[in-house]
Amino acid sequence: MRPLEFGWYLPTHGDTTAYGLMEAQIAGSPELCDRVVQAAEKAGFEYLLIPVGSTCWEAWISGAFMAARSSTIKPLIARTKAKSKARACAIPRRSAIP
Repeated sequence: MRPLEFGWYLPTHGDTTAYGLMEAQIAGSPELCDRVVQAAEKAGFEYLLIPVGSTCWEAWISGAFMAARSSTIKPLIARTKAKSKARACAIPRRSAIP
């Protein structure tokens, strides 16, 4: 039986500390993504889900950014049917950094 893997979400569009409150919004930034990558790696997550959407940063660039800052976490690019073909689906990959 394959072991269960756990992942986290990379909020490239930003985040919040309290839903519904505009003053609690945290804008997406390289610093936010770097903090999330480091925290997820330290917590032992195996992959980070990177969103695809009009309000998100470009997913493949975000995945490369994330992979360069991690030694263990794999990027997993989200896919929408309307935006990609089945053969272009993302497959989780190990970081290129040894």
